[in-house]
Amino acid sequence: MVKTDIEWELKQSYFNSIVNTFGYPKIDLFASADNRKCSNFISWKPHREALAIDAFTIRWESFFYAFPPFSLITKTLSKIKRDRAYGIIVVPLWRNQPWFPLLDKLTIGKPLIMGPDINMLLSPCRKLRHPSAKHLTLIACKVSGTRS
Repeated sequence: MVKTDIEWELKQSYFNSIVNTFGYPKIDLFASADNRKCSNFISWKPHREALAIDAFTIRWESFFYAFPPFSLITKTLSKIKRDRAYGIIVVPLWRNQPWFPLLDKLTIGKPLIMGPDINMLLSPCRKLRHPSAKHLTLIACKVSGTRS
């Protein structure tokens, strides 16, 4: 049985597609040293290379990349709106979720649809595949808090 309480990262080829579509972000807001996609990152735990701990404690001023834990999607979208932030967010394509209309309002242009793919989400340390990846479709959206 696979533990689901470990860190997951988007496979690099998917991140490359995101960057090719939307541009390269300056900061990864929800990362660790093991799974960061940008040299500048905000960690959920102390790390000497992290710019800060807890992305919600700073103002989002740079073009960002955010792949938040699914339980933090609503909070993340609200922060984008409040800070009038601009960046890229990766979330599941779950149209029935209460946060989806806000995502739609914040989105600029057409989202990039990814998956399902068993290799899409990996654990950077344990080299495990996410147990739901074979059924999960993710979308990457360029978003702006000035659109709502």
